[in-house]
Amino acid sequence: MRRRWMTGLVLGLLVAGSSVALAQEEEKEDKPRRSRDVITADEIAERGDLQTAWDAVKRLRPAFLRVRGARSGTSGMDVLRIYIDNVAEEGEDALKRISADAVLEIRRLSASDATFRYGRDHPQGAIVVTTRRTMPPRL
Repeated sequence: MRRRWMTGLVLGLLVAGSSVALAQEEEKEDKPRRSRDVITADEIAERGDLQTAWDAVKRLRPAFLRVRGARSGTSGMDVLRIYIDNVAEEGEDALKRISADAVLEIRRLSASDATFRYGRDHPQGAIVVTTRRTMPPRL
């Protein structure tokens, strides 16, 4: 009698545990995966408290701003390049001038991708901001 009771208890726990695991898997599938290299307008809107592109980067992907292997006394080659609507900007302060509402996408490019896209002098990669102004008109 006791053995049947223990067997029933073990089976009940296994069934309950597997249903919880299935529910968690379904929940994961419902959520869109966040790219570590891209911040979207939807992600910025979900947050709600972001005022500028700088705020979005600082709070959602602070790793975008980390410069690797920076050496003191270099000639500016260790800076992260910023592009807004494919136009080169001076320094990270450019991100502070863009309203979070105007951002369509903020993308972090690796050094090789930035060099391929924009030419030489991107040893730290680049941050590329696409604003809503650059969207093609709807026909």
